[in-house]
Amino acid sequence: MASPLLRFLAQARSAALRPTTSPTYYTLVLGNPSCDLDSFISATIYSFFHSHYARRSPSPQPCLHIPVLNLPSTSSAELWRLRPEFGTALRLALHGHNQGGNAQDDRVEAEVNKSLLENLVTISDIRSCASSPLNYVFSKATTTTQSASEGKIQVLLVDHNALSIPLPDISSSELSSRLDVVGCIDHHIDESSVPPSASPRIIRTGIGSCTTLVVQYLKDEGFWGDLLNPAATTRKEEDSGPATGELAKLSLAAILIDTANLRAEGKVSDLDRKVVGFLEEIITNSSSSSQHETHPTTREKAAKWDRKSFYEQISATRADSLSLLSLPEIFNRDYKAWSEKRTETSPNSVEPSTMHLGMASTVKPVSWLISKADGSSVVNFVRAMRDFATRQDPALDLFALMTVPADAEAGFQRELLLLDTGRTEASRRAVQKFHEMAGEELGLEDWEDDQALARALGREEEEEEEEEEGAGEDKGDDNGDGGRGGALKGRIWWQRNVIKSRKQVAPLLREAMRSV
Repeated sequence: MASPLLRFLAQARSAALRPTTSPTYYTLVLGNPSCDLDSFISATIYSFFHSHYARRSPSPQPCLHIPVLNLPSTSSAELWRLRPEFGTALRLALHGHNQGGNAQDDRVEAEVNKSLLENLVTISDIRSCASSPLNYVFSKATTTTQSASEGKIQVLLVDHNALSIPLPDISSSELSSRLDVVGCIDHHIDESSVPPSASPRIIRTGIGSCTTLVVQYLKDEGFWGDLLNPAATTRKEEDSGPATGELAKLSLAAILIDTANLRAEGKVSDLDRKVVGFLEEIITNSSSSSQHETHPTTREKAAKWDRKSFYEQISATRADSLSLLSLPEIFNRDYKAWSEKRTETSPNSVEPSTMHLGMASTVKPVSWLISKADGSSVVNFVRAMRDFATRQDPALDLFALMTVPADAEAGFQRELLLLDTGRTEASRRAVQKFHEMAGEELGLEDWEDDQALARALGREEEEEEEEEEGAGEDKGDDNGDGGRGGALKGRIWWQRNVIKSRKQVAPLLREAMRSV
């Protein structure tokens, strides 16, 4: 029997890429631009339930909810390398969570993962498919035969609450003229972008995973109960047992990764724990009902659900995959950007009134990232960051890099690196302002593991062209700032308050930018 979840994903991809019905009957469900596991799964779970409900409605053309990965330059064919944990999460949700343990099994699992990922759809897929009924939404008007006269497409945001699609050839205003934001579910600060009339409009901070909020919303609205009720689902639609078990496991993948298996201090909430309990009950019950028909030892088989193993396999896939990527790909893998209006500008100021911030997160430490640079050179590492930042946005003022622990049980510390691209003097003031404002709250302490990195961050661009001869010599002043009187091109700290993630650090950086 075909998997209900896999069948839905294939149907959604087909609908997004092949002209079948008017696109006005679509609702896109879109995660944030970093496109992590939480965004992917939040969009998938929400879309599955709403599309399942719509198919049972009396409408002759029910609305199909399509989960779209917010990746304008990454096709689904590239996900096996750039987002391999998506494939692992899908495979474990569909086929169980037994580890292979040998090279042959690992190769088979990798191939399964790759084939599963081909059922997903990214913005890049839509942009590269001229016949897609959604192509005009994400393409320049001069490159498509379609037009905005096709009608606005409804979009529901998950894991963010301000429409953000990094398309360099389409302005945000042009994008807004093609997309109608009809709702959001998010666990970040409210950007006041989604109108109050939107439904649902759920923005709740302090929750470890957006998927937690999506699952709870669907539960409150009766969607889970509808699918769990055998009388409400016919054999021609979905088999409720397999569907609910798959959806519960997939949901757990995001929640457990975001909360480090419910052990991340300061991130996991009571609601996360409550929802995990709800989902695990569904897994146990769906295993029991499906096993009961052919196996008398139901309890023994149902007990094989192993949350720790499930979490560790997905976590390991995510961490190990970085070895296959270049530094720009690592930075881009979990990247977000913001623009902020400065409040301290004077009428005669020649500095731009708007500042731009880009922020990347990774599960590897800075020392490991340096080893990925050409020649394991700290100068090349800093240059790679600067080049990535300016390619992402030539107007970028600050680029922040946070290292994020892969396993909260191992006892971790965060690193925070802040690079000033040198576009304006205001960006240098913002770095200092951030340290003054947030240093105590975040527990920022000078990072002194590699003095060569401190010197590289303090160099002007022309100095970076020099060879790294005499790297062991102290070329800076007593402050280690490259002799520039304290005006650094970048700073790196230990962040001793490990509870504060990007969700808390980014707003502090944005506040510093506004105030200079």
